[in-house]
Formats: sequence, C-alpha cells, structure tokens
Amino acid sequence: MPLSFNEEVAMGGRTLHVFDYDTYNQYRDLLQYDANIGIKRTDPDGKEYILPVRGSIQSNMDEPGVYLGAQIDFFSRPTTPEEKKEYYPKKDQIFDFGDTKSMQELLDKSDKLNDIKNQMLESPDNLTQAPLKPDDKPAMRGLKLAINSKEIDLDKYKDRFGINFPNNKRKLADTDITLFQLNRYCECLDMEMDIVFRDAKGDIANPMNKVITVNVYPGNSDYTTIQDVTPEKPKKESKADSKDEG
Repeated sequence: MPLSFNEEVAMGGRTLHVFDYDTYNQYRDLLQYDANIGIKRTDPDGKEYILPVRGSIQSNMDEPGVYLGAQIDFFSRPTTPEEKKEYYPKKDQIFDFGDTKSMQELLDKSDKLNDIKNQMLESPDNLTQAPLKPDDKPAMRGLKLAINSKEIDLDKYKDRFGINFPNNKRKLADTDITLFQLNRYCECLDMEMDIVFRDAKGDIANPMNKVITVNVYPGNSDYTTIQDVTPEKPKKESKADSKDEG
C-alpha cells in the first residue's frame, strides 16, 4: 500500500505531514529524514496533540517532540500552557486532503492552510533585532538588515531550522557568515539571494565588461542575467575635421 500524505497541520508557521505512530514506524526508513513530519498522540484525557519529529535522541530534549533512538523513541509531551496552545492544534488547523471531493475544495483547503501559516508568522510576540556591528562583513550586514526589515519573531521560525535553531540564532551575534549558512537563513525565512559579478574599478587587466547576476538561493538555473557594459570607444578625428578647425 503506497504512503499517502493526506493529513496536514499548520504549526509554528509551517506545515507538517501528520501520521499516527504505527504508520510512521511502518514507513520509518522513508520518513525519518523528512523535517516536516508530525506524530499524532492522545493524552490521558483523550485529547489529541501533535509532536514534530525532531531527530535523534540527544542530551537536550526539553522541547516537545519525538526524538528517535536505535532501540526506543523518546516522546517529550507539551506541559506548559504555551506549549499546549501550540501542540494541541484546533480543528481548523488540521486539513485532511484525502477527504477532498472536488478540485475547488482542494484549492480552498490549500489557501486556508497558507493563510493560517502566514497569520502565525505575522503576529510576532517579540521582534528580533539582529545586532549591527561596525566590523560586520558585508554578507552578515546584509542578512541582519534583511531580518530587521522583516520585523519578525525569529523564535516562531524555529521549527523550520530544526534542532540547530539555537546555533543558527546565536550566529546573528557574529560578524561573518558562510554561504551555506546564508542559504539556510534564506530557505527558512522565505528570502531569495543573488550574487553580482562585475569588474573592479580602475584600469584592470582582462576586464569582463559585463555585469553577471546569478540566483544563489533558491538557485534557479534559469535565473542568470548578463548585462553588457563595454565602454564606447572614442571616435577618431577625421582629416576633414582637422582642416576645418585650422
């Protein structure tokens, strides 16, 4: 029987594919590397909650979620009022696409799901202000300015980053950043990134005489522009013009 990604839930500003624990185990080899999987559980009161699969068992498992082990998995349940509000989703946050009877109903469900995700992200509790420093490298300064301009609560994007979120967030206190880390921020914060190549100023050897722009993230292969900036050669003075001037 093929695996169906029918049920989805909007949690933490992203979409999770929802499975019961038995189904997850049945397709474990396929699903364990998917960062957008949620496991449906039932508490002693009979209420359903959903836990994101957060990766392998580790020393820090304070955050609600499912942590995978070689012999046994660990379930960290939501306990605080804030956690229960997040991990006990309301009925209008859960969408069963397998029970869709028409294309219009499918489109309506998809639109509503996206609206809920955006509402979660667009109502920040605490605005993140990345600290700008005099010795910031250009790439890091650009990222910080972009984050500050978005006016977001970065913590609401933590599930997109996964288990490395604390390290990613601490990185904003640094003055430099790698291209890989920039790509990750763009991926998680719905941004694109371009790089522009052009000749250095001054009298240089072997100029390109072009401005080349490529899309680095998401890296669309068709997003490349080349602008010709070859300087015009000065016109040579004709003999007739020289005689007239004399």
